[in-house]
Amino acid sequence: MRKVILVSVLAIVAGAGLWHLLQYDTGYVLVVVAGKTIEMRLVFALLCVLLFLWLLGVLWRFVRGTGSFMRLGWGAAARRRALKAELRTQRGLLSFIEGDWQSAEENLLKAARKQDKPLVQYLAAAHSAHQLGQFDKAQELLNKAQAVSPSHSHLISLSRAQMLLDKGQYESSLATLHRVKTALPSHPLVLNLLKKVYVAMGDWPAAELLLPQLRAHKVLPENEIQKLEQQTYAGLLNQTGKKLREENKSAVLEELEEIWKRIPKINRKQPELVLIYARYLVLAGAHDAAEALIRQALKEQWFPALVELYGLASPTDRQSQLHYAQRWEQEHADDHELHLALGRISLRNELWGQARDHFLTSLRLHPTPAAYAELGRLLAHLGEPQQSSDYYQRGLLLVTHGLPGLPMPGG
Repeated sequence: MRKVILVSVLAIVAGAGLWHLLQYDTGYVLVVVAGKTIEMRLVFALLCVLLFLWLLGVLWRFVRGTGSFMRLGWGAAARRRALKAELRTQRGLLSFIEGDWQSAEENLLKAARKQDKPLVQYLAAAHSAHQLGQFDKAQELLNKAQAVSPSHSHLISLSRAQMLLDKGQYESSLATLHRVKTALPSHPLVLNLLKKVYVAMGDWPAAELLLPQLRAHKVLPENEIQKLEQQTYAGLLNQTGKKLREENKSAVLEELEEIWKRIPKINRKQPELVLIYARYLVLAGAHDAAEALIRQALKEQWFPALVELYGLASPTDRQSQLHYAQRWEQEHADDHELHLALGRISLRNELWGQARDHFLTSLRLHPTPAAYAELGRLLAHLGEPQQSSDYYQRGLLLVTHGLPGLPMPGG
């Protein structure tokens, strides 16, 4: 209310002053434009200038208001585009989680076009394309991700390494992982992918060197680490043992012994590893070492495959071997592998009748080609060719899983 009164008073004063100027002021203004003259009183000219300034102010406020309105419109449109891109990203990621790779790729790529740095969209779209078998397209999308976000090159390289691994391009995957490992030496995903590549390539020496890092950084649960250790050392033993047929046995045997010493104590008790090592010891002619190793392992845990291998070992002290096997018979009388082993050990001790009984018992408990063959060979040397032939035939039929009923001559 006070403002209204004040403005009214000022307007009256200004009006009175203006009237006074109009009555007594004799000044005038002469304006010449393009040869034409315009003459007006000074007060009127001032009024025209004030009117012009007022109109200019009104125009400026109008323009500024229009600009603000347009900016609001542009902002609303930008927010709508951002929301649409976000919704497409959400749909794409949900499809990615559900395994709907086609829908995921389409939505993520559409969302990427509306983003300034669509790293996540390109990465997820690349993995979707990879799952669809579009390997080249996946690599192209990874390149785009690299272009929009160079600071995440290591993350992108890990995705590339995983895709190369899935495609069976192990050397390329390994080269990529080595580059990333230089920058991220203890990154769990890097170590885990290296483990997968080494296992796929059968590079057991490299896998062995990686084991301490996997355990130190807790990349895998302990039970999986132990499985990997068993797989790694089994691979090392097998790789070395296969050289027995090609290289000097003494040198290979030394290498096998060195590997065995490197295996942690807890793993050396695993019967699967003992079986591999003992088998190569027998093949290399280290029968005494094989017999002692198997005997000690069977004290810890009964393992049928080791029992059968025990019968194939030919140690210097054959009687002691027979003694140990006969002691096991008291607790494992129904073990057909043990009777097969006892039959072979009895042959080694020239106990022909005892060997025959054990082979027959093994066949009664569970017929195997090995037991048929051993009994057939023994009977042939005992002068029983007909029975020997019969057992050989049974063993052969067991290997071939029987023969079909076909017409025969004379039948």
